[in-house]
Order: sequence, then C-alpha cells, then structure tokens
Amino acid sequence: MKPTSILIPFVLLLISSCSQYDCCVLIDDERSLVGKWQVFEYGYSPGGGYIVEQVPDSPVQILEFKAGGVFSSNYTGLKDFNTYRVLVDSATDGYILSLAEVRTGRKTKETAEYSLVGEGDHLKLYYRYCIEGCHIGIKPLR
Repeated sequence: MKPTSILIPFVLLLISSCSQYDCCVLIDDERSLVGKWQVFEYGYSPGGGYIVEQVPDSPVQILEFKAGGVFSSNYTGLKDFNTYRVLVDSATDGYILSLAEVRTGRKTKETAEYSLVGEGDHLKLYYRYCIEGCHIGIKPLR
C-alpha cells in the first residue's frame, strides 16, 4: 500500500472530525468569521499596566458576522456598525477586521479597525489606534 493512500483518508477524517471552530481559529478570509461570537473579555490600559476585565455571560454580548460582509452586534461601542471586511495587513502579514456603518443612500458614517489575533479557539481584536493597548476577546457562540 502506498503511503499516500493511507495519508489521504487520515487527512479527510481529521478535517471532517472538527467543526468550524473546534480545532483552531484560522483567519484567512471573511468566511472564517461567519457566525456568532461571544464577547468574553476586554482589555485596556489606563496609563500604567494593562487591565483585563471579564464580560459577564448574562446578558450575552454578541458579534455576528454574516456572509457578504454583514455585521451586527449588541456590544457597547459596536452596535452601530453593520458591515465588515477582512483585510491583509501588509506591514505584519496579519489580518485586519474593518467595521463600518453604512446606510443606504448615505456615505459611511464611522469606521473602526482591529488587528485579528487567534489564540486557541478564540480571537482577540486589538484596536489598531489604541496607543497603550486595548482589545476585545471573542469566542464562538455554541
């Protein structure tokens, strides 16, 4: 038996045994974000040190990414955004989440950009223009 004939079924079994988020979080295009994500923490720096606060499970704070770049959220500060794009950060070869508020017949009202960092089964969204650091931790809503 050829080694490739054993390897191919093994790879197929490995891929099919994982759900979209169970194995890891891969950010390579918009489709990898599609779904509902729960905010579980946020971090900030008040000028000295870095503070990470846990977000209570009730009420659940959600970021929802839909196909076609549609975004919605009940998380404070992100409620008005309704579109998203994933961009390549040419400086770091990482990925950027760009959120925008677009209303029919009007120009974009507001935007926000976050660097996407995968950590196990969750993501951290680091606000790109926060001088001393700030982030939102999200995990797939199960």
